[in-house]
Amino acid sequence: MASKVIAYTDTLGFYYPGVSLVSHYSDKFHGITVPNPAQVNPIMVGDTKISGTAKPNSTFYVKVWPDTIATGKIDSTGNFSFEVPKQEAGTMLLVLVKGQGSYNTYTKVYVKFDDAPEAPKVNSITNHDTKVTGSTEPNPTIHVKV
Repeated sequence: MASKVIAYTDTLGFYYPGVSLVSHYSDKFHGITVPNPAQVNPIMVGDTKISGTAKPNSTFYVKVWPDTIATGKIDSTGNFSFEVPKQEAGTMLLVLVKGQGSYNTYTKVYVKFDDAPEAPKVNSITNHDTKVTGSTEPNPTIHVKV
């Protein structure tokens, strides 16, 4: 990551999620506090917006490592809603809030399927059958396990 000129804070956040660097010199930046992590609403496959709440008037970043896919300002009431490209199910989005000179820890959000598929209807089988037949919603992936 260093050879790709990725910021050390991003590198540390990637390898040590949930860990943040803090100064032990409280008088160095008097009055500056680390913002709380963002509260992010669930994001589903096909969504093009990410929304939630965070520290008012702070800066917001959304990453799909290592790329930043959205950034913007959180409004004065602490709400945000930003455009993001559609993502595949299971994609981990890293949400970061920057306050007055300091960053919070990443909030990890995973893109979810809208709904679980219906269970397939399986026709009766016997120990002489060589195929499993039945019906389900269009274009599913079916796994048969013994």
